[in-house]
Amino acid sequence: MVPEARENHQVDNIGSETMSKAGNGSDGGGFQVDFVELGPGWTAIEPGKRRPSKGQEIAALLDNALRHWLGQHPNYSVRSTLGIVAGGNTQAIHIWYTQGP
Repeated sequence: MVPEARENHQVDNIGSETMSKAGNGSDGGGFQVDFVELGPGWTAIEPGKRRPSKGQEIAALLDNALRHWLGQHPNYSVRSTLGIVAGGNTQAIHIWYTQGP
């Protein structure tokens, strides 16, 4: 999988979010979530290099990031989502969407 575009989503703690572009050198202590454009109308949300160690925290982080992403793209209509799970823990969320006017 080669991403067309990559955007980092900085989360200071579960519930507190700030946005930053990839490669900005930011070294904050929060967790990182990557948004990967896999194709037209298809994005994956996955933990970045700085990730929580517990599965429940990863799931909460991804859920929080998904809600923030939807708030940033009010013209997107989600057609389908797929949670990627390993060992009973969510590892990523894939989202298929259409873009409205």
